[in-house]
Amino acid sequence: MSYLGPFPKVSTDDVLTELKRELAMRHRHYPDWVRQGKHGLTREIAALRIAVLERAIQMLEAQVPQQQSLEL
Repeated sequence: MSYLGPFPKVSTDDVLTELKRELAMRHRHYPDWVRQGKHGLTREIAALRIAVLERAIQMLEAQVPQQQSLEL
């Protein structure tokens, strides 16, 4: 159950879309946040977080033919 209410199914495409949106946000904002010292974010931490998210997207995309929806 989500804070917005119950969602019986979320498709893999929905999850990938959200992960890609988050990745774009990180690419857009992390450089400024690192320069400004916001959120305790260093260049190394930012690079790691982006790499982990990119890997998560790759892993999920590899599973798309096998699994079309995820139960929440």
